[in-house]
Amino acid sequence: MLVTLLVTLVALLAACSPDEGPERERTAATPGATPPATTPETADRLLRRYLAAMREPSSETLAKLEGGAARAVHDAELRFTEASVPQLAAEFAIPRLTGYPKWFAAGAVRPGMTGEVALFVKSRKGAAWRVHHLAYLSRPMPELARDAEGYVTAAEPGDLAERQAKTFTRELGTSAAAEADAEDADTAGGGDPETALRATLRQHARLFSGYAWTVRHQAASQGRSYALRTADGGSVVWYVLAYSFTATNSGGRFEITLADEASRLLNDSTVRRAFTWDARYQSVAHAQADGTARVLGIALPGWTAMRGD
Repeated sequence: MLVTLLVTLVALLAACSPDEGPERERTAATPGATPPATTPETADRLLRRYLAAMREPSSETLAKLEGGAARAVHDAELRFTEASVPQLAAEFAIPRLTGYPKWFAAGAVRPGMTGEVALFVKSRKGAAWRVHHLAYLSRPMPELARDAEGYVTAAEPGDLAERQAKTFTRELGTSAAAEADAEDADTAGGGDPETALRATLRQHARLFSGYAWTVRHQAASQGRSYALRTADGGSVVWYVLAYSFTATNSGGRFEITLADEASRLLNDSTVRRAFTWDARYQSVAHAQADGTARVLGIALPGWTAMRGD
């Protein structure tokens, strides 16, 4: 029997950054203050060059423009859909930093802003600036703590990414997951990106489990997290969740036909015995002073690879 899998594709927003040319030494305008990661003028030039390059992205140019999860996601995106040009406002959050990596945020970084926000990272002295993280904020950015010159304050990200990964996996695997779908969908309408993602993943899982396939979810934090202090005493944290979905056809009775986007990434339209897909969810959360975390945005669908037979 043939069962058609309808994979819901949410617009993927991934970004990358062009190389930066030679940069002059920076000094803090305030005597004794730590120098900023870069100047507003350099940040603006990087952003403009990046947006111009993204009008016609390719695997070759992406290798120069991005790194980390942004590159993994964008490389995969080019295989199943047309890349969209990021819409990033010319607003910057540049921290004062000692040592490397140097980094700054661009886009929706002013209080109340929603939309895309990217992290430009310079991993070591002499390295190029590359975008390592891009997410779409569906909830407004809180006010970042800024000094008299407009620079922001870096914060310790702590274990927020690890805690989010554990909670994400646990809630996906609960026996009440199916009953929670309706409630999740209602909550998602209120703008909660994490709840909306869980609801979508549960729906995908049911398309397999409903036809006697065994499914499994796994999530873990991946790579470096970055954080900036907020005016309310909390922080905004940029982090990545590595997610893996595995389905096994234990009974061998039903095969699954994939939707067009998944078929292009897999290079096959049908799976009969097993199917796995990996994602990197580039996420931003507000770690509030009371210890709770509020997810502000996630880049979707975040696919990086698919395997099946």
